[in-house]
Amino acid sequence: MPRFNVHAGAVGDEVLGSDVERSIDIRIGPQLRLYDPALRPGPASCPDWLDLSGGKVGHCTLPIGGLAFPIIVTPGAGPGTFFVRMDGTLVNMSQAETALAGSVFSRYGIRAVVTCGSPRVRRFTAGQHRTCTLRGRGLPHTIQFKTEAGGSRFTMFSLPHVKPLAVMRIGPYLTLHDEGRPVILSGATLDEIVRRSITPKRPPDPSSPRWSVRCPDRADLSKNRHATCVVTTSRGTMLYDAWIAGGTFHVLIRRGLSDSESIRVTAEHFYEYQLAAIGRARRVSVDCGPKRMIPIDRSTKLLCTIDAGDGVRPLTITYPDFPSHVRYLVGAVRSPGLRG
Repeated sequence: MPRFNVHAGAVGDEVLGSDVERSIDIRIGPQLRLYDPALRPGPASCPDWLDLSGGKVGHCTLPIGGLAFPIIVTPGAGPGTFFVRMDGTLVNMSQAETALAGSVFSRYGIRAVVTCGSPRVRRFTAGQHRTCTLRGRGLPHTIQFKTEAGGSRFTMFSLPHVKPLAVMRIGPYLTLHDEGRPVILSGATLDEIVRRSITPKRPPDPSSPRWSVRCPDRADLSKNRHATCVVTTSRGTMLYDAWIAGGTFHVLIRRGLSDSESIRVTAEHFYEYQLAAIGRARRVSVDCGPKRMIPIDRSTKLLCTIDAGDGVRPLTITYPDFPSHVRYLVGAVRSPGLRG
């Protein structure tokens, strides 16, 4: 979840608390509901006046799930302006539990249940160490993790006395590669490596798409060599490259297929989020033409149209950093109200 940084303003070095409360409710509230529709933030609370003179910082609170989350108020770039942001990152613990259980499954191949107790919504800041309860065959009773990137990303600590799958199954191939010797894998072995690399980091769910991986019958991953595997799910087909470098296996998507409907809906959600962030929450309509499968790589350019209630404009969707990012461009230049 992103750190919120919202611009608002009032005249003078002292800011009226009710103005700040209104800015928090109008701007941060909708963003929280976009992050998790189950969240119901209450009205913000600030002192009657906040003194922001000389770079001073003000403090308010926003009630969420029965807890008061701190909001920081800082002076803006010009006279009479201010910024508000959450102090840390709000995390739904159900999502954290699922992510941690998926990490255990991905790294150790063991299905686990992670329970972090109450409260179910918590504030995280970078560098915090947390402990949750862990249940699974052959696993310790607790799992420890550290929060990073402002509290929105977790790093799981290694589980004591439990060997990772990589050590047990692919260690010998990495040793051969380090020694400069030929590295030949069977198709079945590479299938498993690719499958575990791309499977969503959570235990198998009957509702999730089924993965089908097809690699060459014989894969040569010796120095400067790679193999290409075809991955098919109920949502499309993708090509993945696999190679060894730096003492580890690498699996990276080279090209994919996505249905135009998914691309359209994602673009609508993106711009509705952007508009909510600047206090202009409204419905957005994106049209990318007839439903079809779209090949996705760094050269893809999809021409659509977008209407945010102020007229239909061209929308260009590209993937210059595929598979990491999608870029949106409205009209000939980036719009200050709609920007990708």
